[in-house]
Amino acid sequence: MSSNTLSGAGVSPANTKDQLLHIGTGSATVATIRTGTGIATAMELVSGGFKINGTFESTGNATVGGTLSVTGAATLTGTLTLGGVEVKPSQWKVVTSDVSCSSNTVGVAISDLDFTPVNGATYEVEMSLIAKAVTTGTGVQLVNTSGTGTLVLVSNDSAAYISATGGTFAATTSAAGGTPFGMVIKGIFTATSTAVLTWELLSEANGNQVDILAGSMMRITRIS
Repeated sequence: MSSNTLSGAGVSPANTKDQLLHIGTGSATVATIRTGTGIATAMELVSGGFKINGTFESTGNATVGGTLSVTGAATLTGTLTLGGVEVKPSQWKVVTSDVSCSSNTVGVAISDLDFTPVNGATYEVEMSLIAKAVTTGTGVQLVNTSGTGTLVLVSNDSAAYISATGGTFAATTSAAGGTPFGMVIKGIFTATSTAVLTWELLSEANGNQVDILAGSMMRITRIS
């Protein structure tokens, strides 16, 4: 087929050059396709490129042989494969300001780490936290305060281990008081509801201030 002129509601015969679709071995330059009686361009097919000015929805497989450039938001409900490898979606949660606590019974929420899971989904959890204790030897406690499902986490401190939601990490450090140190926590969370996964900070010793510093982060990667 060398060329077709689109017709129907909203197509003006006087403006058919805007509805011309050329397919074949001739020129690779293709005119724009417009909708309605106005001049809004819904789709542009040009030499070496494909441009959509509205929403693109594919109910089947979409294959791009060249470069795909997205300048706006993109929503993918299926599987994303790059170079033959499936890409797992991740979310990053970053602590934007220092969180401090001086109590060993009343925790302080680390709300920047709040995460809402998909019911039935399984996630890999990776935390890289920057902690600090004012008093040398005071442990920094991280408590899981909500979330429903199976939560199994372990940290770089072998004594810190959570085997269920509601567990507590009691990280110890030989760092001098006031010296930041790292807490690396990894594990798996399988959600059985959409209840938000939340955390609080506690001090090991009542009256001794401990901190989780800005720049600490948690990455949640859905694996199934």
